[in-house]
Amino acid sequence: MEKYRNWVNPYDTKISANCEILIPLNGNDPQISSKKSHIENLLKRAFPQRAVTMGLENLGARVESEEDLRRKLAEKIQEIRARITRVKAQSKASTKITPRPFPAVVGPGARI
Repeated sequence: MEKYRNWVNPYDTKISANCEILIPLNGNDPQISSKKSHIENLLKRAFPQRAVTMGLENLGARVESEEDLRRKLAEKIQEIRARITRVKAQSKASTKITPRPFPAVVGPGARI
């Protein structure tokens, strides 16, 4: 886990409108429930900034099936699209900032 944490930790502080970290957790795995606090501590250590600003519930998603994973990914993509739209509108409203083009969001459930 330490090797993984060292690899992903630089992304913790890179908060962008079009980026999200989502860690699927197998809801059918009894270890997920029995080691919940340990898993939460690992997530806090890997993503300390996001854990404080966005909450752990926004990092880990309990999934019960492939369909549940697809649904939660589609929901997260919709959240990101709404955030991009909001940020784009805010940047257009500002006369001091020149808006940059925003990337399209693609993935399960996304529409271009």
